[in-house]
Amino acid sequence: MAVMPLLSFALGVVGTLLWYEISPPTVSLCQLTKNPYFYAFRTIRVEAEAYSYGAVFIRDETCRMDDIAAAGVWRAEGYEFSPDIEMLFAESKRETHSARILVTGRFDPNATRGCWVPKAAIHATSIELKSEITAQPMTKRDE
Repeated sequence: MAVMPLLSFALGVVGTLLWYEISPPTVSLCQLTKNPYFYAFRTIRVEAEAYSYGAVFIRDETCRMDDIAAAGVWRAEGYEFSPDIEMLFAESKRETHSARILVTGRFDPNATRGCWVPKAAIHATSIELKSEITAQPMTKRDE
């Protein structure tokens, strides 16, 4: 008799985890920044402005926090970019690229130490362009 409730609970947990993998929740970058450990290592979807500086980062400057809500976007093992997305990830010494993207992947709240780049990252398994990719010339900073 005690087996049925435990089996029912286990099936519910497994079903929920599978559902998250099949249909991951769409969250804002602000939600990820405010609750990083709630989403840790879960598959999520985020739509945000992406910027490339040799690597791709997403950010939300409208999020009302001390820091800007931001995360790196890394290619998950085995994921191949489309040619359009490859352009966003292409490294250039003369220009930076930006676009609005919808990224799906596993969220890691502690992907880096966060010294010069955002601490969090999304290991992308899918990236969809939501706007055209634009290029801006790089400007030299005064030393």
